Amino acid sequence: MLGFNKADIIVFDEANPDEIKNQQFRYIVVLGGNTFQLLYKAEKYNLDTFIKNHIENGADYLGFSAGAYLACQNIEYVKNFDDNNHIDNGDFSALGLTDKYMLCHFDMRGLAEIQMCRKFIGDEVELITIDNNQFVVL
Repeated sequence: MLGFNKADIIVFDEANPDEIKNQQFRYIVVLGGNTFQLLYKAEKYNLDTFIKNHIENGADYLGFSAGAYLACQNIEYVKNFDDNNHIDNGDFSALGLTDKYMLCHFDMRGLAEIQMCRKFIGDEVELITIDNNQFVVL
């Protein structure tokens, strides 16, 4: 639908994490799931550095749900949405690809969730609400 050639899509494989190390990608796509498990795995396999290097070299990052949260400076603001026992060192620092923060699935959330997020990020930073049928380009 988006014009990607299926043969060019490579899915990261935890069983063979080094398979992608020497490859260059034009697009990095990070999907949803548990935000904190995603950060844990990104750090465990050095994908955080891998992604940042690709972005610095011109790749586009597409983050969906937890993947959108991962692009932010810090993910502590969504710690009430997912089980966060994967973060054992108390460091919720994420990729830092944007200074904005997202609140995904907003059509299933409301003012209480905005207030919960604001408790962690403050009122000064931009919080973008995204419904399930929306896509935001930063």
